[in-house]
Amino acid sequence: MTNVSEPGSVEWTLHETGLPWLIPLPMGGRQRFQPLHMSDLVRTVCRLIDPDAPSRLILRSVGPEPMTLREIVLGLRRWMGLGKARVLAVPRVLVRAGAALGDLFRFVGGGRSPITTTALRQMEADNTADPAPFIAAVGFT
Repeated sequence: MTNVSEPGSVEWTLHETGLPWLIPLPMGGRQRFQPLHMSDLVRTVCRLIDPDAPSRLILRSVGPEPMTLREIVLGLRRWMGLGKARVLAVPRVLVRAGAALGDLFRFVGGGRSPITTTALRQMEADNTADPAPFIAAVGFT
């Protein structure tokens, strides 16, 4: 289950990462993901299109270990060389209202929204899996 995002959500994460002092995250960023680096996903596709590769597989393409949204955002912040910041836990009711407005904005205006109800459902789905079958099929993670 590769973490595929709605349009705008990567930009939202990077925007939130760069805010000084205080980072608002949905429900404090406790949502779990198991991100796979894009280069590893490309290597996976290249390996699996080989005629000698295993076929008819259903793989959950995940990274080696789960991380919370909070860990991802704070890790990006460190990587970008930004100072420390506190996390503001945005209550679920406000996040849901914002996601509904995002849906409306996309529907009415055809624009992009940093969060939608689809993105929120995905965030709350605990996007993690055992990496062993993926490693066995492709040889790395």
